[in-house]
Amino acid sequence: MSLPVFSHAACLAHDTGPGHAECAARLQAVTDLLRARHPDLEWIEAPRATRGQLLRVHTEALLHAVLETRPTHRIWLDPDTVLSPASAEAGLRAAGAVTAAVIHLPARARTFAAALLACASPLAAQDVTNPPISQNSDAANTAAENAEAYAARIAGL
Repeated sequence: MSLPVFSHAACLAHDTGPGHAECAARLQAVTDLLRARHPDLEWIEAPRATRGQLLRVHTEALLHAVLETRPTHRIWLDPDTVLSPASAEAGLRAAGAVTAAVIHLPARARTFAAALLACASPLAAQDVTNPPISQNSDAANTAAENAEAYAARIAGL
């Protein structure tokens, strides 16, 4: 049985602009590396998260800002969160990937999968305490635990 990877091409269209760490080139590089080194992975198209799933972890105001705003160019919600014309679909697919992974994967694998997938979502940047992962192992462990909790909440577990 191969390990499933939930992803969607819409996530590559989330344009964060030059110099932003959460860019399409980074996601593409990780995807390419995983495909090259692990050809046995099962790639599954991520579904859209439902509004109900998103409301488990985000406020209505944030959902409105991200999903209802239809920018024609990049706009900043805060110093680290960018919306572009494709951000709404990317956010729905990234959150859907987290939800699907949490439901699909055994508990032992959830922390890793959730940490990888939650970081890709424009919705994951706000409303959840999610400190940046650093070289400090305590900070990395805390970030992974927070990502797992985020993923479990969004999946309704």
